[in-house]
Amino acid sequence: MSRPIALEIMPEHVVDTLRSSMSDDEIATFFERFVAHARVTTTKITAAHEDRDARTMARHAHGLIGSAAMLGLTEIASLARTLEIEAETIVQADLDDTLSEAVAELEAALSEAE
Repeated sequence: MSRPIALEIMPEHVVDTLRSSMSDDEIATFFERFVAHARVTTTKITAAHEDRDARTMARHAHGLIGSAAMLGLTEIASLARTLEIEAETIVQADLDDTLSEAVAELEAALSEAE
């Protein structure tokens, strides 16, 4: 039987902690739910970007930071934090170029997690 991909992607210390209250299958399901939620969140970030709504982008990115960090997905948490900071501080005229790159990096990191 092959090991669920979630157990390969998440850091060992996180998996060990989760194993204290969950089976490997439950951890995999938990991870899959995170990825599905992160995809929905990324879609919302993209929609906010298209609407030029930096505040909404920052709010959604902030929510993603905690859930990614909880699973030890530091790259995704870091990219979401960068997106949050940029969305909070960027001048609206520069929104397209800077945040498009940040959204693309976050989507790529999520693709690697699948």
